Amino acid sequence: MENNNCFYLDICKKLLELQENMFHKLNVWQAKTLDCGFEAAIGVNMFETAKKFGMENVDAIKFYYGEQHPTYGMILLKIGKICDYLGDIKESLYYLQQAEPILRLGLGSQHPACRELCELQHKVLEEIRCTSIQ
Repeated sequence: MENNNCFYLDICKKLLELQENMFHKLNVWQAKTLDCGFEAAIGVNMFETAKKFGMENVDAIKFYYGEQHPTYGMILLKIGKICDYLGDIKESLYYLQQAEPILRLGLGSQHPACRELCELQHKVLEEIRCTSIQ
C-alpha cells in the first residue's frame, strides 16, 4: 500500500503545482487534491508534507462540511496528532482543542476517536506543563 501512497502523493503534488494560482483556496477540486495528498503523505510517513497539506485544506473542509461536522473535527485531530509527532506541542494543543467539541458532539464521547483525542490532549498538556517547569 505504501507504493500506492507514494504514487498518489506524487500525483497530488503535480496537480497542486498545476493548480497553483488557478483556483481559489476553497475550490472543490483543490480541496479534494489537498485531502488526497494529506492522506497519502500520512500513509508514507511524510508528516511535514501532511501537515502542510492539512493546514492548507482546513478552511475548505470547514467551508464544505460546516464547522460542527465530524469530518472537520477529524482533520483537526489528525493535524493535532501530526504536530505532536513533529514536536510542535503548542500547535498540537491548538488543533486538538478545536477538534474536541466537534468530535464529542458529532461522534459521542465514547467513540474511539474521542478517547484517542482525550488521551493525546492529556499527553500534550503534560508535555507543556513539564517544559514550562524547566
